[in-house]
Amino acid sequence: MNTQTSSKLSSAATMRLAPGQPAFVGHGAGELTVLDGRVWLTRHGDLDDHVLECGARVHIGWAERAVVESWERDQAARVQWRPIERHVPAQALARGLRGFAAVAAGIAFVFARAEAGFAALARSAASSAKRAQGCISAGDSMVSSGAVK
Repeated sequence: MNTQTSSKLSSAATMRLAPGQPAFVGHGAGELTVLDGRVWLTRHGDLDDHVLECGARVHIGWAERAVVESWERDQAARVQWRPIERHVPAQALARGLRGFAAVAAGIAFVFARAEAGFAALARSAASSAKRAQGCISAGDSMVSSGAVK
């Protein structure tokens, strides 16, 4: 395939392909239609090249890259590129956000339970410390009474 000069088809367009002038197709999904002549299509990752006749339509996927060029050395071809818009329906977006909110609520619940547990632990430790301070006066320790030798 001759790649001296090239064009890109990324938005809806009809393009005349002069012999020896390839066009890069894609940057998103779409449909390529051959309007006049024959074209040579090469897709990245496809081991086969394809010769498409007038009227042929080919779907190019989201991650695919392709190059199209006139098949005839002395005759131009015309192709049309129609990209497919990628949009998320409102219902799908709302469903995703509800799922995200549910996960966030679950995480908040776990943190609230952990906070309550730590607060109870702190109260218990404070209570034990107060009892220990109230029960032992300076002269009542085991060391001062001679019990520990």
